[in-house]
Amino acid sequence: MPLIFITTNLSKDKVPDNFISEFAEEVAHIMKKPIQVVTVAIRTDVQMFRFGSTDPAAVVMVRDLQPFDNPERNKKTSSGIINFVVEGLKLSPNRINTVMLPEDANCIGLGDGSLLSEKQH
Repeated sequence: MPLIFITTNLSKDKVPDNFISEFAEEVAHIMKKPIQVVTVAIRTDVQMFRFGSTDPAAVVMVRDLQPFDNPERNKKTSSGIINFVVEGLKLSPNRINTVMLPEDANCIGLGDGSLLSEKQH
């Protein structure tokens, strides 16, 4: 269940209306997950400073239950995400980076008050 958070200093009006749904579909494809378990959130209009400037930039945080312990898979995941963000948000590749972190199912609460770990078998 990938949780993806895109943080950018772009204004909301610079993010195409269909970007979030198309990005979710792309993440599902890249990570080989069903679209129903992908969550994407975009924070726009954030003050950012990267590589000595405030030029348009983004950080993409990817959290998932799968461990990120395979460097080749991590490269493919990061590359696919960055390529999609470059195209969709018209950012330079050197103004984007990804951070991939494993998530613990004991730390994800669900709407019914249970933990994700209680639903897994």
